[in-house]
Amino acid sequence: MAWYRRPMDAPYFLTVWACLVGGIVFVFSASYPLAGRPDASGLAGNPYTYLLQHSQHVVLGLAAMLLVSYLRPQTIRLWSAPAFVVMLLDLPGLPAFQPSELAKVAFVAFVASTLASKDERRESSQRAYLQVLAATGAVVVLLLMQPDQGMATIFILISLSMLFLAGASMAWLAPLAMGLAGGGLLLAYMVPYRWDRITAVLNPEGSIHGAGYHNMNMLISLSRGGFCGMGLGMSPDKWHWLPAPHTDSMFCVIGGELGFIGAAMVLLAIGLLTYRAARIAMA
Repeated sequence: MAWYRRPMDAPYFLTVWACLVGGIVFVFSASYPLAGRPDASGLAGNPYTYLLQHSQHVVLGLAAMLLVSYLRPQTIRLWSAPAFVVMLLDLPGLPAFQPSELAKVAFVAFVASTLASKDERRESSQRAYLQVLAATGAVVVLLLMQPDQGMATIFILISLSMLFLAGASMAWLAPLAMGLAGGGLLLAYMVPYRWDRITAVLNPEGSIHGAGYHNMNMLISLSRGGFCGMGLGMSPDKWHWLPAPHTDSMFCVIGGELGFIGAAMVLLAIGLLTYRAARIAMA
């Protein structure tokens, strides 16, 4: 049938599978101190709470990945625009939707399809670029209304990167990027907690008793691992000082328990996924 193709690239799938297994292990390792704490009434928590939730998400995500892997690129492209529009709508009768959840997938597909149309001579370059900028603006406005400037920045970076790879002229792309960067910094400066986060990243030692407190604890957790790590489950920081150890600070837990070797393996897996994805896209 014309709508499907052969299964996904084997090295890509195996790398994803390895990341999924490792993720399950470390979600449990990082979350059981938090999940097992007594609640406000003094009842003991369930240390497996986050493990079970994450495992359910892994199963659903793996099933979706396998299903999409059978779709031909032409099929994905056909549905990219409708999917992108639907992701931006708050449909009656459906749960409240945040654009950053599913729109990040539909957005990339839509932008790729729009930029490809100019290479196929179905759209002029100017019209294709304007469509991409308009779609980016729509997503960014909705995200800033949440407000979620961090995710809005990610969408802008994705859009600019894809425009650059599609051959957009730097004569207008570079000034646009600099203007957006300046606007983003100004918007962050107008909201104190956002600006504190930026300064804490640039100089965590200078704000160790303020916004940089968590940043320093994350660096300390990483440094404890040394080269070989303290051993699986042995990171002491996840019990008290590490912020959101099962989500935002997951990499710090991995580095602390498996050391430089474990952290490097994670980065290597991400690099391999990026390489295989590029090869697949060029095939």
